[in-house]
Amino acid sequence: MVSDRSYLSSGIADRLIELIALKEFGVGDPLPAESDLAERFGVSKPVVREALKQLAVFGVVELRQGRVARIRALDSSALEGFFRLAIRSSDNGFREAVELRRAVEVDLAELAARRGTAETLAPLHAAFLKMQRNVDSLEPWLEGDFAFHMALADASGNSIMRHTLHGLSGVLRYTMRVLGLQSDLRDARVTLRRHELVLDAVMAGDGPAAAIAMRQHFDVLWPFVDIISNDRSRLARI
Repeated sequence: MVSDRSYLSSGIADRLIELIALKEFGVGDPLPAESDLAERFGVSKPVVREALKQLAVFGVVELRQGRVARIRALDSSALEGFFRLAIRSSDNGFREAVELRRAVEVDLAELAARRGTAETLAPLHAAFLKMQRNVDSLEPWLEGDFAFHMALADASGNSIMRHTLHGLSGVLRYTMRVLGLQSDLRDARVTLRRHELVLDAVMAGDGPAAAIAMRQHFDVLWPFVDIISNDRSRLARI
């Protein structure tokens, strides 16, 4: 059963989030003291303290002993921890991680093609070139691969999806590493070509073609995903 204090503190946390969204408090700003917030909202200091702890868990505020809470810039650390735990807790974590990536990244590719500019797409091209230079060297290849997919999110013009993919960064690295370590299944040059098709469509501003290229990039992985999922010795630890 949820206690009255927990219920009240969740409501106060929601009200503080609303005030932040309305720009009453900006990034780096200190929040009023707990006593002032308690008076403002008509609750006790322990209720306010618990509300601030809830916001700290989600990275909204920074709490330090003996100091007032400060507003943090939005980041995806809370999401990253959640997704990491979700994958570890699932019997089919690897397959589900690839399915999740496909669901998100197909639309990201289309949005990047429609909304990307020369400036926002430059990191995408740079990441592809890094992959191209390191086709026979796994670690720098994986870094380029990761940067490629993150660059699509950054160029999408959708801040919520960008935060989501950044929250999935651990998932991306995990799936990329697992696939990259399958030397008997992996053909880096074929994989590079699939990335090139995505890149070409995005740089041409062709949203539908970018979505198709990304969908095909994932769809050819399913036989490998089946093999890996049925042989747990192939799975790297996230």
